[in-house]
Amino acid sequence: MSTDTVRSRPPGGPSARDHAVPAASAGRWPPVAVGALSLGLVIAGIALANTTMGLQRAWFGGAFWTDSLASFALAGLGTALIWKGLKVEDPAASILGYAGGALLWMGFFEWTWRYFSVWLGIDPLMVDGQPALPGSFLLIQASVCIFLPLTILGVANKDSRCRMMQWIRRVFRLQAPATRGNAHKSDPARVAATETIFVIWFVYLLNISLYDPRLLGASQNVYLASLAVIGIWAVYLVSRHLRIPSPGLSVRYAIPTAYLLSILIDGSTLSGLFPAFWIMPLQYPVAASTMALVFAGCVYGLCRAPQAARAS
Repeated sequence: MSTDTVRSRPPGGPSARDHAVPAASAGRWPPVAVGALSLGLVIAGIALANTTMGLQRAWFGGAFWTDSLASFALAGLGTALIWKGLKVEDPAASILGYAGGALLWMGFFEWTWRYFSVWLGIDPLMVDGQPALPGSFLLIQASVCIFLPLTILGVANKDSRCRMMQWIRRVFRLQAPATRGNAHKSDPARVAATETIFVIWFVYLLNISLYDPRLLGASQNVYLASLAVIGIWAVYLVSRHLRIPSPGLSVRYAIPTAYLLSILIDGSTLSGLFPAFWIMPLQYPVAASTMALVFAGCVYGLCRAPQAARAS
């Protein structure tokens, strides 16, 4: 700042910056409120995804062509949402990216696991003469050698805005090569969609390992110890997540946090604490519909968040 600029301000008079800071602070929502909305959004979204899959199989699962058309329609809708997200600002961009990524998984990935396991003749995992895991789950397990190198490439991308990739780099102190002159602009919708697909993939692999008697499901003690570790990890993520004031960034951080919590929720249903109503919408229509209302309410709340809290 030049001397002339300094002298042009009246002695003791406030600058534009002095006015801007209190105004931004006054409009900012508490991080806990923003975090609760984004976490509720993703948890309700997970429930709705399972509800949608349950309805699809109930209505179209009897015939290959109708079921495939329904799957590809979901994937097409997901693509449209992501594309729309590229044209809007946060937090709408991150919300559209999350929803689009989940629909892409439901439309393409779920279809692949279900039908290719049948076409390839993959038999279920048998333990003591009883089926322990369906063939589609074994096909997902086999994809771990695809998932890992893609994750490595994601971690190596210094320009990645994915919170999980950044966290891995911090924990393992990995210094990705500098990318000078890269004019890459981060698109929240694309980042959220990519993160959603990778997180769902990872949680599938982790969940299957928990129920695989050859892995983490080898004994009750190993299973419970694994759930305890996942619980500690989830609590750590929640504690960090509730300190993020930016709605867009909060939505993207809520994706891995909520999906990790979903493992504990699924474990609770298996213990009989409450029914998994999200996969049985025809038996529990009111509870399943409530998730749609929660999702819509969280979208409304996040999009109403003050502009001052939106900078990522």
